[in-house]
Amino acid sequence: MVDENLRLVSSVGVTDIIGRYPGPRRDQLVILCQRVDRRGMRLSVLEGYVPHGDIMRSRPRHDEQIESYLRLIGHMGKLSVEVCCCKFMPLEERARTGGTGRSGAEVTAFEAMSRSCTMCRFAHITRSSAQGCRRLVLNSL
Repeated sequence: MVDENLRLVSSVGVTDIIGRYPGPRRDQLVILCQRVDRRGMRLSVLEGYVPHGDIMRSRPRHDEQIESYLRLIGHMGKLSVEVCCCKFMPLEERARTGGTGRSGAEVTAFEAMSRSCTMCRFAHITRSSAQGCRRLVLNSL
């Protein structure tokens, strides 16, 4: 999180910030909250890189990582950070492919299916959602 970016987003009316997990110590979270607060916003969500690999794989540091999560949630509560995004996937972080959005802006994206739905031209993530779309389109005719 770059201070210049915080300045820019606060100037356009952003009120809440999503921040990356700063580390296991309370003072690291306090510093992050203070940086955001100095710009008139609040840190309301933490996400990404919270250690959890041993929890997922039942490895030796399993209990230690659970205790770390409990401390983090306690620190968040005292600092009014309301949400912790937990990504309990087998791998540490999930990768996405890049894409281009409106006006050439960089966005994250993923390929749901290799071809689009024949009824609505959207790519459905699952076969059941594609079947549901077909029923919806056919019922509306």
